[in-house]
Formats: sequence, structure tokens, C-alpha cells
Amino acid sequence: MKETKNMMAALFDMMSKAFSNKENSKVIIAEQLPTSVKNFVMFNFPTQNIASIEMKQDANETVYEICFSEGTEVRIDSNGNWETVDGKLDGVPVSILPESIKSFIKNHLANMRILRIDKTDHGYHTFLSDASMVDFNYNGVAA
Repeated sequence: MKETKNMMAALFDMMSKAFSNKENSKVIIAEQLPTSVKNFVMFNFPTQNIASIEMKQDANETVYEICFSEGTEVRIDSNGNWETVDGKLDGVPVSILPESIKSFIKNHLANMRILRIDKTDHGYHTFLSDASMVDFNYNGVAA
């Protein structure tokens, strides 16, 4: 009987810890965004309408997942630094791309659009309009 109580207490403790590390998520409106995120949206998506915003918080950071009516989705941190931009078939705005990636696309892939770009631990992972992918390091050199 005592072993069952100890096992139940250990199981409860593990479950509590698992749920306490869980990401907290809630839907917010544009007015609740930090100024840095609002500025990023206004500069890079001036003609798009926000359909929804989800704020996700965990112990380490707060990120915002913004979906636009036109289909584009952005994941951005509270400092206004994007993590992922998925432009769907319209592509990502050129304004978010580092100059070296813009130059590479212009010189080597002139007829391509970047449909999605993700920041990774080592640089950028891009998905192109011909269904290919190109990785770039943080200096913008294609890998």
C-alpha cells in the first residue's frame, strides 16, 4: 500500500513538471503586439490584413504566430526578429531577406521566389518556387 502511494506521488510529480514546462498559448489582437513586432509587420507586410495572432510563451521566450488573410504566416519573437516566414505561393517579402541571399537569388536563381524561409542554428533554410531547397549560413553563403 505504501509503495502504491509513493508511485502515485512520483507519477503526480512527473505529470506536474511536464505540464509546468508546457508552452502557454493564447489568441491576442494586433493592438497587444509589442511595438517591435508591429513595426516589423507594418514595414514588411503593409498591404496584408492580419487574420489571427497567437502569442506563445514558455519559460525562455515569447513568440507570436501571425496569420494574414492572404495566407502568409510569420513566427516572430518579442524583439521583432522573425524565425519563420511562410509566404505560401506568393513568396516571402524581399525586405526580410539578408542582402547576401537577395544577391544570390538575383545572380543564380533569377526566375525563382523564396516561398518560405526559416532561421536555423546554422543559418537559413529556404524553400523555392520550383520545389527545391537551399540552405545558407549566416553570412549568406549557399551550403
